[in-house]
Amino acid sequence: MKIAVLGPGALGCLLGSRLREAGEDVILLDRDAERATTIAREGVRIENSQGIRTVRVPVTSDPATVGKMDLLVVAVKAYDTRAAVEQWRGVLSEGTILLTLQNGLGNVEVLLEAAPKECPVVGGSTGEGATRIGPGHSLHAGSGETVLAAARGGAPAAEAAAAPLKRAGLSVRVGDDVHAVIWSKFLTNVGCNALAGVLGLSNGDLCDREEARAVIRDLIREASEVGRRKGVRLPSGDAARRAEEVLRLTADNTNSLLQDLRRGRRTEIDALNGMVVEEGKAQGLETPVNRALWGMVRTLESRGEQKSARTAR
Repeated sequence: MKIAVLGPGALGCLLGSRLREAGEDVILLDRDAERATTIAREGVRIENSQGIRTVRVPVTSDPATVGKMDLLVVAVKAYDTRAAVEQWRGVLSEGTILLTLQNGLGNVEVLLEAAPKECPVVGGSTGEGATRIGPGHSLHAGSGETVLAAARGGAPAAEAAAAPLKRAGLSVRVGDDVHAVIWSKFLTNVGCNALAGVLGLSNGDLCDREEARAVIRDLIREASEVGRRKGVRLPSGDAARRAEEVLRLTADNTNSLLQDLRRGRRTEIDALNGMVVEEGKAQGLETPVNRALWGMVRTLESRGEQKSARTAR
């Protein structure tokens, strides 16, 4: 397959490097020409407990230089999904599979709207923990299962998207309900990401604190009730306990929301806890813990924007 990974962030670089090492025909797509030049010059660097390895992955910021793709893996921030697909629409042909492994809700729906109707769309969640160190440089902090399910195109599309990921050594499973797949990870992200961001804690440090685990349970309880009201087939068992297991498996990881706050960048809070608040409101359901955390992160975002503006002056 000809594969493009859209967005060379922490996860995009990890996936691109793994696919390249497995011998796949893969290219990174980047809207930032300067960053693309840096990655082309220095390679993609993946750091883990064994050290750092450098993988030469083709990268471009020019849509005119890219041909048609068989698989487009969307790994940009949730708020950039529509604009990114529009920018790189030229790589899509009839039958190009779009795969989202992004955080939050709404990405699958955006792809269904933005991509040609002939393009299959697959939603997924991944337990691979990655932290962005710098341009093209990711810390791989932990591995976990990747689950895919088709939103358009049926099981053959999901199986086709899964095949190169399996060849790259990822643990991949194909499910039959895309909403169940997305919500399974969504509950974990809702419980952990923004809370770690506000507290400034790594995954392991967050999990080590009983007071934080109590808040995680409240956040997930509210989100789960929203999902049940929407008719989502939620995973069986204790979602908060699963979230704690993920935190322990990726103990060294600094989640992307905390990374964004530290850099004074916009976060994905609206697609996470903000979506719980929005969906809850539509159902007449109060979600006070998620609302409070959403407001805290938006305030921190605003502070970061003001700081950046002062620095620019």
